Amino acid sequence: MLKERKCLNCGQLFVPKNEKNVYHNRRCFKQAYYKRQKKDEETSFPIFRCEKCGQQIILDFHPTKKKDAFKWVNFKCLGCHTLMIEVFENIITKDEHIIPQ
Repeated sequence: MLKERKCLNCGQLFVPKNEKNVYHNRRCFKQAYYKRQKKDEETSFPIFRCEKCGQQIILDFHPTKKKDAFKWVNFKCLGCHTLMIEVFENIITKDEHIIPQ
């Protein structure tokens, strides 16, 4: 018989069915998975650096994704208020974007 352990999601004590069980039920497993996915999405946004003023901003969207292209085209630098016009031509690296002159 296995020892009681705490669920990694809710902290409730349970007796696991096998050594690999770390969540006491399927609901906690799914909640933990959802939290991990959200955390990954939040931390993976690119950094924007304006070439004119040098201001750096962590974007809250992905300029290379089709659904966020509208946000990128209408995005203004917070430092110099330059409008982003061309989406894909301004990408230097995966994590850095600059404004055309």
